[in-house]
Amino acid sequence: MFYAFDLPYFDGHLLTNAELSVRRHLLTDFLDGATGAIGLSEEVDGDGATLLKTSCSLGLEGIIAKHRDSKYRSGRTGDWQKK
Repeated sequence: MFYAFDLPYFDGHLLTNAELSVRRHLLTDFLDGATGAIGLSEEVDGDGATLLKTSCSLGLEGIIAKHRDSKYRSGRTGDWQKK
């Protein structure tokens, strides 16, 4: 199963200048009702330290975080945080 979390390009439009919240909204609409090997990653609002502690206690790999108002920048820019 592949979990999508961002949508930098859609339907002939480059979305890199749009905020993450806009790109996620489009991705959510696109995947609504879809079945198969692609799903939408869960979005959780809350305290990062608490979320990380909970995910580790469940045996999960960790969490990935980014500000909702962030624009898309390719490469290792430090915009995404993985813990």
